[in-house]
Amino acid sequence: MVFLGMIIMFIGGFAIEIVADQQKSAFRAIPENRNKFITSGLWSVPPPQLLW
Repeated sequence: MVFLGMIIMFIGGFAIEIVADQQKSAFRAIPENRNKFITSGLWSVPPPQLLW
């Protein structure tokens, strides 16, 4: 059961990374956005601050 949870978390995280990369690529494809940082879509949400 724990293994299934880990697989689901991995797939979810991987999917988020794919979407974020696609959003960033589309943003960078616009010439006036070449030297800007994307602040829309998934990039508008700050990552959680994890302290290990």
